Order: sequence, then C-alpha cells, then structure tokens
Amino acid sequence: VISAIADSFSAEKGRRVFALDGWYGTEFRSIISALDAELKRRGATVEFVNINKIFRSKDEIGLYKQEFITDDPGFGFVNMDGSISDIMDKQKLSDLDNELKAAESVIVYGYGAAIPELFDAYTCTYYFDKTRQPLLWEMWDGKLIPFGEEAPRKDYHWKEYYYCDYYLLHFQKEFIIEKMDFYVEAIDYNALKLLPREAYDEIVK
Repeated sequence: VISAIADSFSAEKGRRVFALDGWYGTEFRSIISALDAELKRRGATVEFVNINKIFRSKDEIGLYKQEFITDDPGFGFVNMDGSISDIMDKQKLSDLDNELKAAESVIVYGYGAAIPELFDAYTCTYYFDKTRQPLLWEMWDGKLIPFGEEAPRKDYHWKEYYYCDYYLLHFQKEFIIEKMDFYVEAIDYNALKLLPREAYDEIVK
C-alpha cells in the first residue's frame, strides 16, 4: 500500500498535493515514516505537513468539548452540529489553505487533513478507516491519540469520544467518503488494504 501511494504520487503530473485523512487510531506516524522513506528512495522531493499544526491549544479544545461532556458522571450531549474545523485555529486554517493552493509537492496527514475547508486544494485524497472495536480497546488502554496531539493521553475520557470526537470524525467521514480518491482499511498497519473509491463503492453496494 505504501508503494502504491508512492506510485500515485510519483506518477501525478504538475501539482502533487495529497491528503491522508482518517479515523482515530490510524497509525499515521508509521505510515508517514514508511512513505517518506519510499519517496526518498525514488528521489522524490516532498514536504510532509502534520494537520495538528493548525489545531487550537489543548486547553481550548478541552473547553470546546466540555459543553458536550458535561459534569454528569454518566451522560452528556451529542455534538450533532460540530465539525473538526471547530477545534482548529481559523487563521492557521486559512493560511494553510492558501499555502496548499500555491504548493507543488506536499502531503498533509492526520485526522481532518481533508476537511471541506481544505479539500479543493488537494489533487488526491486518501481516507484511512479503522473499525470501532480495536479503537475502543486503545481508548480504554490509554493508547488513543486525540485531535491535535502527538502522543497518547492517559486521561482521555471516554465521554470525549462518545459525545464529541466520534461525531466530529463521523461527519468528516460522511463528507469525504463520496469524494476521496482512495479508501484504505487501516485496522492494522501491517495489513493495510487499499481500494480506489469506485471499487469501495461497489463493495458497499
């Protein structure tokens, strides 16, 4: 799969601005490390951009989520009207959009890499999906890396996922699933499976 992404990047003429988006639990660090090595082996020049750089601070994101988490020990409010861009810095988001539209060779990666505000800047998009049960195991074991962070957060609360983050991810997936160029099953980094969107659509049908 890493070689196939590198093939696609190498074959594209003109601007090559790719997005690697995905659900929580996608092992982006391993994917990007392998892809960087593969593209360097081929002599390709590419800039990698972690979408985390445009997220708001941890404290600001925490305040945003508190409305949905609430102080109740067992219940909260479902974030039915939110989007991942709500927890991004608006100026940084605008700046990145302008940078990408002028860029020639860039790969942006991470949760929310291909949100609607950035989607038109890309020449190719990938969506990395993970089934929910393995993700929940990661959450309960304190291994989940949340929005805007680089490492697992041991105090990540299950209500953050069930009442807020799940829906931000869900609405982004709804947006991109009909627009992506490629779908990647990313349950296990060592067993990635890639499909062109047309093949994914046929399987779902």
